[in-house]
Amino acid sequence: MKGSGTVYLVPLGDFPPATIENLAEHYRKRYGIDIMTLPKLELPKAVKSEERKQLIAEELITLIKNVKPELVHDPKAFVIGLTNEDMFIQQRDWQYAYSWRHEAKYAVISSNRMNEGSLFRAASDELTQIRLRKMVTKNIGLLYFHLPQSDNPRSVLYGRIDSVKDLDKMGEEF
Repeated sequence: MKGSGTVYLVPLGDFPPATIENLAEHYRKRYGIDIMTLPKLELPKAVKSEERKQLIAEELITLIKNVKPELVHDPKAFVIGLTNEDMFIQQRDWQYAYSWRHEAKYAVISSNRMNEGSLFRAASDELTQIRLRKMVTKNIGLLYFHLPQSDNPRSVLYGRIDSVKDLDKMGEEF
């Protein structure tokens, strides 16, 4: 498995920069990839649907492109934005989305619904972090390593993630 270029992780809104740093360190050690963190991006009102009270995935990518125009024309730059707010994709008839990719170089990931647990309590912080890491790994695999999505629900590259149960079934390796 060989990729080239640089992966950039960017916190969106209130997403904790420390979590971004921990993820970057994980991927440097695990896969030896060039991964950088970018400063937090504040979220303007235009990226949120007032009607749905959710972030708009396509608008988040537009925000990243507008704030980091130097990366738009760099074919070896892959940018993944992370938010802890709920998100949806305008182009899909879905209630929410964990992730959205665009132009084979951009992705946005929402951790908002990754803390769902059992009927009476939320998932542990550790389980939530594992779920987030799986989603980031999937996007790095698709964008940076140019791997195809999988039909295998145990694969980190599984293409039909509809719930935290799907995230929990997935492995963490390519």
